[in-house]
Amino acid sequence: MTSQELVNKLQSLDLSTTASTTPDTASLLAHLRLLLTFEKLKQQIGFTDGLWDIWDNRAASADNSLEVLVKLREKRWAIYIARAVDRYEEWWNSLPHDMLFEKDMMRGTECRPEKYVKFMDAKPIPWKMEMLPPIDVLLIWHSHMLNPRVYLEDCLRYGLGGLWVSGMPWQLVNATIDRTFTYSVNKECKCGWTRRTERQWDNTKDPLQKLVDCRGCDEEFAIPWTTCGLPKDYNGQERPGLAGEGYGDGQLSQRCPSCQFKLSHDALRLEKFRDDICHLVKEGVVLPGAVLDRHSGLPGLLSDKTDSRLFPSFLIKKISTELSQQLRPTASRKTTMATVRDKVASLLSDQIPSEAQHYAKSMLSRYWQNSTFSGLDLHGATMRLAIFTQNATRINWLEKRSGSTRVDLLSTRYARFMDLQAAHPDRVAIPTVDIDLAWHTHILGPRSYAAWTVKKMGSILDHTDNMDETLLSTSFEWTCQAYMAKYSAPYSECICWYCESVRTLNDENKLEVLHSSSAQRNSSPSIHISSHPAVKTIETPQDQEAAHQRSHEHWTQLLEAYAKAQRKAINSAQGPDRMGRRGADVFKFWGKNFQLESPAVSALGVVAMGVMYAVPPGVVQSMGLNIEDDEEEDSDSE
Repeated sequence: MTSQELVNKLQSLDLSTTASTTPDTASLLAHLRLLLTFEKLKQQIGFTDGLWDIWDNRAASADNSLEVLVKLREKRWAIYIARAVDRYEEWWNSLPHDMLFEKDMMRGTECRPEKYVKFMDAKPIPWKMEMLPPIDVLLIWHSHMLNPRVYLEDCLRYGLGGLWVSGMPWQLVNATIDRTFTYSVNKECKCGWTRRTERQWDNTKDPLQKLVDCRGCDEEFAIPWTTCGLPKDYNGQERPGLAGEGYGDGQLSQRCPSCQFKLSHDALRLEKFRDDICHLVKEGVVLPGAVLDRHSGLPGLLSDKTDSRLFPSFLIKKISTELSQQLRPTASRKTTMATVRDKVASLLSDQIPSEAQHYAKSMLSRYWQNSTFSGLDLHGATMRLAIFTQNATRINWLEKRSGSTRVDLLSTRYARFMDLQAAHPDRVAIPTVDIDLAWHTHILGPRSYAAWTVKKMGSILDHTDNMDETLLSTSFEWTCQAYMAKYSAPYSECICWYCESVRTLNDENKLEVLHSSSAQRNSSPSIHISSHPAVKTIETPQDQEAAHQRSHEHWTQLLEAYAKAQRKAINSAQGPDRMGRRGADVFKFWGKNFQLESPAVSALGVVAMGVMYAVPPGVVQSMGLNIEDDEEEDSDSE
């Protein structure tokens, strides 16, 4: 097959408009093509000198010029993502929506079944080419969908059943990606987008200022997307840095010229919470975080108003008057979501069932470090997912004649992974990169994924957007052990020091099963741990000591296993080269290699400049509110 024939074949993949039960070869290859398009977009944005008036010559006089260039490139990308999230919200709001009310969740004559309990039976959107959004909006939508429970909840709250049922329109999306992995649509598509949203097709062509309504006085005023730009030929003394105080910067701080109310990221989060309280009290619109059953992830009618899922609404209504006073925007008020958390925590007691408390915590989590309309921090989710995209595109199946065969073999590993997770619902199985690709592709067909996982596991299996890096590593260790025990085959065939140490921790006697086979030289990134959700967790003061102890114990055990694996390697027939060297873990980030402590740590926690973002994508601030489950829960009592 010639190169051109391969390109033609990939552009004309057999992608049925009806989602398959599990990810098939065509959808997996189409997904890889989309990821390559996303990766190319990221590189283009980051390396566009002068974008947002951020010029490379700012690094010219620095001793560490490459490190400065890395930060400049990441800053361009961070602003682009902030604008993309804003444009995605505009697109989301342009879709016909009908908000979910509390009465829709209750048994009785007032509920609208199609809005809740029969939501998953909605008719799909008849997608056409001219309906596709720009590539940056598609990027955010892709990240949103890959969090299946939050995405379902958001679609339920806004009444977007057709959007949820349709999933990713693979046939159309694949057809828009050309041989150079450029997203290309017709003029009608671009005009349709501008007509619906009043935005330019190209993210970078939208205005450099954003109009906002002041919550202090209702006056409209303009604020810059970033304050970090400088003219290319600037010779003055001003040094704005890369944190910035614009709408897309990390330290948003802009005063309303009329009333001097200060707009900040904390203020935006409170504004989102305040709006939702108003809609709850005045219209009965459901709060996020308690829309789905927390065990099954499904919508299910409630028998009466004492159901635990309505406890957050009951609680907020009870203190709404007091909260409205605390949340009222003024020039001097310093209320944050931590204030709200503390108020809610003060009202939770042992007399309230833990099930109800869990829903209250889930509700608060939708606003914690998140000012987007979604229950998910779309900025951080997209930045973290870019790590997976970078790793997945290294698989390179599209350029290999055996690509389809390799994808076919993946289906067996994916099925085994899901069987393992179904057999251990109380544990978290961690995928390798290839399995994660299959998992992501499956999730992008929301209805078929939900039906499949509910049938297999009794619930919609969630795909976590972030996970503490120690928990990720210990869970991967368990996954390797359980997979070997169940299938008598190594889970990760990678020979890096980390994977070899994990295998040693589990059962060093079975190391020879791998090293005696042809798989022993496998260093493909596809069979490595998928660590893109890894984050460094900043625990609350009361939890810090326990978290540090867990982390210390795990990494001590891992390093002891590494020393043991080294000794076995030296004494083996293959010699010390049969396993990778510790200290060789690097992450390439904007043209510079950064050393990582292990493949399981948060790459963004190491390489990213935290103050550049509203929320550092590699770090999560714990909300606290630890809740112990009741021995015998009564979910219908408050």
